[in-house]
Amino acid sequence: MGSPKDCETPQYHDMHMCKLQRKGLLEEIDRRSSSPTVVCGKCGARANESRDLCQPRPANS
Repeated sequence: MGSPKDCETPQYHDMHMCKLQRKGLLEEIDRRSSSPTVVCGKCGARANESRDLCQPRPANS
């Protein structure tokens, strides 16, 4: 899982996929990853929007 020191946008880290996973917010994770366009370079989580990841990178389809 990511930590704020590995995060490109630490000010938003509390709402990133790794933090949501740690909080057990699976429905929120499902909502934010229904049509993923980006993948986290740190943990591999996929998300619809880059703002939901610590190290967003374009997802290869």
